[in-house]
Amino acid sequence: MMDPNNFIDMALTMCFHKICIAVHLDWLQSCTDLSGMEGFQSHNIAVRHCLMSQQSEAVTVESVTTNRAGFSDHRKSLEMPNDNKSRDLQNKKLELFLQQAKLFLHKHCSRWLEPSLLPAALLSETPLARVIADVVLQKQPTFTQTNQAFNSTIHGGNTIDSNSFHQFVESHVGNSNAECEREAVKFAEMMCAGMDIPSRLEANKELLMDDDEHDLLMHTLSKCLRLVSHTQFVEFGVKEAKLVSDTNCSEAMRSCCAIVRSTHVSNKGNSKRDMSNQDKIVTLINEACSVMEDHTALQGQDEDCCMASMSMLSIAASQKATSRVNAWQTSKKTSKTRRMKTRRKTPSNKLDHRHSLL
Repeated sequence: MMDPNNFIDMALTMCFHKICIAVHLDWLQSCTDLSGMEGFQSHNIAVRHCLMSQQSEAVTVESVTTNRAGFSDHRKSLEMPNDNKSRDLQNKKLELFLQQAKLFLHKHCSRWLEPSLLPAALLSETPLARVIADVVLQKQPTFTQTNQAFNSTIHGGNTIDSNSFHQFVESHVGNSNAECEREAVKFAEMMCAGMDIPSRLEANKELLMDDDEHDLLMHTLSKCLRLVSHTQFVEFGVKEAKLVSDTNCSEAMRSCCAIVRSTHVSNKGNSKRDMSNQDKIVTLINEACSVMEDHTALQGQDEDCCMASMSMLSIAASQKATSRVNAWQTSKKTSKTRRMKTRRKTPSNKLDHRHSLL
């Protein structure tokens, strides 16, 4: 930290994370719109991508170095270099940093604007879903000047301009020659015809819908809402680190977590290197289905025998884990100089609400 360059870099990273990343991760981990579960917000990612893109365009080198809110610590750190050469170097680093941030944003989020995933946005808030429907049907926007601005409650009260959102989506979809599936086109036609999502209506309010429309709606809900956020894999590791840190970084606790993880269905086959998130999701689903099918088949044959077998397996697994932990403890030399320290607030506690699985 004695090097001014390192201090300036850390100040920039901290400010950028707080303003441009943590806010959106907090939203992803707290929003339960339509799905009722955190992290399953595939239908709102397209809109969130637009908001993040607008924010990244507003964060420029000039604004950061002058009056951009949230970057005051970075501006103070820039006062450390005394010569103009060092300041010019920091400005070039800042410009490159912001360029890379925009590049990776569009690299990872643009997939939600491809024809294969764009239909999920038809389940977003009704005014925005109708903008998506116009893009899917390749027709002129149906909104007018009176309803062009929309105050989104799902996205923290941000005002979204329908015209800007339409241009943003159309610019990304226009780069692809692929078309949306037939069910998505029909669902877009229903949205343009004035349909609203029943889950957004009051519980005591009836929605008149024929069987075909109901089946199409159920198809869209079952296909799009189950899409897991990739940040769930990050959350799995962060929560495990939090458990370890709460026990004063006990190495025994780390070993216990590793033992449980090695046989847990959520990590079955996902510990290999260079596995993509898509491969991990497919492996997780297949393993869960396999375990469910075996359990269902055994339960159908003899329910009492099934429960007895499950109890025996639980006892055997517990004994196996205990023996492995005991063997590890006897072989591990305990450090006499290390003392248990009480942690008031651990780093993982600070970041647990910011990092989820994207």
